[in-house]
Amino acid sequence: MSMATDARTPRTNPDPDGQMKLASLSVLALGAGLAIAAPVIAFDPAPPLPECPPAVQTVTAPCPEAPAPPQDETTKPPKGDDGPKFPGLLTRILVAEGDVVEVDGGPRRGTLLLADTEFPRAPKRFATLLDSGDLSVRVTARTRVVDEDGERIGLDEIEPDDAVRVRGKLAPQVKWIEGDDGTVTPVLVAKRVVVLDVGTEDE
Repeated sequence: MSMATDARTPRTNPDPDGQMKLASLSVLALGAGLAIAAPVIAFDPAPPLPECPPAVQTVTAPCPEAPAPPQDETTKPPKGDDGPKFPGLLTRILVAEGDVVEVDGGPRRGTLLLADTEFPRAPKRFATLLDSGDLSVRVTARTRVVDEDGERIGLDEIEPDDAVRVRGKLAPQVKWIEGDDGTVTPVLVAKRVVVLDVGTEDE
């Protein structure tokens, strides 16, 4: 019985150092596997960003031009054979000489109608205004009326057939006088009226 027992293989206790070496190798293998997998995880591409919609471009439409206000027809010179239109027509100071045909008004204001009128000191273009030789002279409260000696007199003291010299500006053409036959008589607003020659009435 004792011999059979001695023939058995003796049991050995596990080596603690061997177990520690095995555990160390396992840890190293696990660490190496994590190190290899780490770059794959670190360089995992990020998901693409959503595309932004295109920016809306603001377009400013041009504003339509406002229509021009209608012009007052009363301020326009009449169209027709009422005399030529040229620079200085209404701004130039004119001197007219003519014979008195008619006097209408009081001592301070009224109208003189002249015949055979001329503009002796004006450019030749102004002569076309006096084709008929007639000129209507408007005398206002600011008009100075004098005799040939320079003495002030009233408008009602002027008689037909008197020769006068008038200094003033032409009125706007809308105020010129148109006769029944279509003849247009210019209107001169007088600043000064001088009686040159006193006519004699027929006895």
